[in-house]
Amino acid sequence: MRSFSSKKEGAAHTYVGPVHAPNEDVAFLFAKEQYSRRFACVSLWIARTDHIQVTPYANDGEIVYDVLSPEGSAEHSEQPEPYEIFHLKKRGKAHAHAGRVVAISYLEALQEAKKAFGEKGPVVNVWVVKSKDVLQSADDDKDMWTTVPEKNTVRPLLTK
Repeated sequence: MRSFSSKKEGAAHTYVGPVHAPNEDVAFLFAKEQYSRRFACVSLWIARTDHIQVTPYANDGEIVYDVLSPEGSAEHSEQPEPYEIFHLKKRGKAHAHAGRVVAISYLEALQEAKKAFGEKGPVVNVWVVKSKDVLQSADDDKDMWTTVPEKNTVRPLLTK
């Protein structure tokens, strides 16, 4: 499973790391414990690794969309459906959510992503996942991200 978090309201979801769990619900709980304690987090997404289609890597400074060949998965749906697109802008950084496109296949989703987001600077790798395959925290659960600061437990020294 892959986990993505958003650090503040309106910010893109960024890949924060893998989660080893038997299903998405447990992965969500593990990811919340693991990744929301380290930094501010207002939203969390979980996707199974095998649901993410990955492009080949381009060199730094290149746009991977320009070097992609038109081959792709033959799998397609009868009706268009939303896909989430994640860009890696530079090696050593994390994939960040570029946006959502509507398509009937992963290949068409890549083509739509190129039209929508391909001209926004270098992109060395793209992850594509169907929106229905992403477990997303609900807006109604925002209070779960609020943490109460711990009280200072240091007591002054007692003097005689």
